[in-house]
Amino acid sequence: MSWGAVEGAESYQVYRAPAQDGEYQLIGSADSTTYYDRPSEGHPLFMGTIYWYRVQACNAAGCSDLSPPAAGYPPPPEGIQATDGEYPDRIVISWTPVPGATSYQVYRDTARNGTYNTFVGEAASASVEDANVSAGIRYWYRVKACNKFGCSSLSEERDSGCVEPCPVP
Repeated sequence: MSWGAVEGAESYQVYRAPAQDGEYQLIGSADSTTYYDRPSEGHPLFMGTIYWYRVQACNAAGCSDLSPPAAGYPPPPEGIQATDGEYPDRIVISWTPVPGATSYQVYRDTARNGTYNTFVGEAASASVEDANVSAGIRYWYRVKACNKFGCSSLSEERDSGCVEPCPVP
């Protein structure tokens, strides 16, 4: 999640609740205007749950009031994997499920550092098949996690897959 900078703030405290009007608990702090919510001891994340966040700006004089609540987008998926020559007519892409995600969008490119503008498909589970592929071409995949509030950014992690004969990565 991210928010606008507050003049004079030296750090920010981030709070989370499972409902907009729920009890917000401190889950961490940040020195910048971004925070990546990950499950931790005492603060688990559950698949399919929408979480709400509030932030307060802090400095040597103390901390501000909590911000208005905002629903969080799920974080980008991790653990991206694509098959290499396992199927004669498709590549299967999978990833680790993201708490709070209700669907995923998969994008590809033929270059590892490409633009990933080619939409492969959307899935409710943590895998999708790309049947619009040609043999001998290596395709790179990145994934977004989505919920009713929107989608995460593309995953930083990516993996490549191919249909035989597979070129060297």
